[in-house]
Amino acid sequence: MLRIGEFAQLSSISIHMLRHYDKIGLLCPRHVDGMNGYRYYDKEQLVQANQIIALKTMGFGLDEIKDVMSEKTEDVNDFLHKKLQDKYKEMNRIKEQITQIQGILNTNGDSEQYALQIARKTMESMWVACLHGEIASYPDEGILWGRLTRACRDCNIPLLEDSPAMAIYHGTIADTGMMSVDVLFPLNKEYKGNDSFSIRKIPAQDVVSAIFKGSYSQIYSINLVVAKWLEKNHLAINGQCFTIYHNSPGNCKDDGAFITELCFPVQEKRD
Repeated sequence: MLRIGEFAQLSSISIHMLRHYDKIGLLCPRHVDGMNGYRYYDKEQLVQANQIIALKTMGFGLDEIKDVMSEKTEDVNDFLHKKLQDKYKEMNRIKEQITQIQGILNTNGDSEQYALQIARKTMESMWVACLHGEIASYPDEGILWGRLTRACRDCNIPLLEDSPAMAIYHGTIADTGMMSVDVLFPLNKEYKGNDSFSIRKIPAQDVVSAIFKGSYSQIYSINLVVAKWLEKNHLAINGQCFTIYHNSPGNCKDDGAFITELCFPVQEKRD
């Protein structure tokens, strides 16, 4: 039998870690002296110790190693195959992260600050009150917000407190030069609309989001940075882009304090 210090030296596992492995039931001494508490290991346990080192090197956590070492040989193969697939997924995630970092490093000048404000995420599905209109300029959006607010109140539809307003631009109408836009308020559930506005459900969607602080004059520059970001990350726009106003003229008078989120529905680019 080997005392813990001898076993530590032969197994290349520190005394501290051996005590921890004993505590969690991963590698327990064969005998503990009842008088002095000395731990004693069998030389055969060096095989287990080496298995632990090998599995840790392959990226297995201690709980996983306990499971592996308690299963039959054929089940161990299942564990290894699953871990291999997990590692492939992890490798792909790291590649994506490297691409994003390289994309930011490749941006120039002031646009670099915007690249750090871009993220890919899932927007949850939501019910919204929606009003469509045509406006001559972006500030005229406020007219549509007023109409939608009054329409919701007339129908006794409660607007969520501090909930951000949203807008979807459909482009410019060729004949009139007017901008076609939907303005939306998120709701807590489905309600009934009327002839002036509609209630609809926006499905959950994968989006690239760019959030910025300050005036809307930055939008053009941010759109250019997002376009480059999408290209470098092999993503394509898949759906109607929309804007979320977290702080806007409706609740904030200083345009330097505006908080705006530009959302671009995306999918993996097909070769």
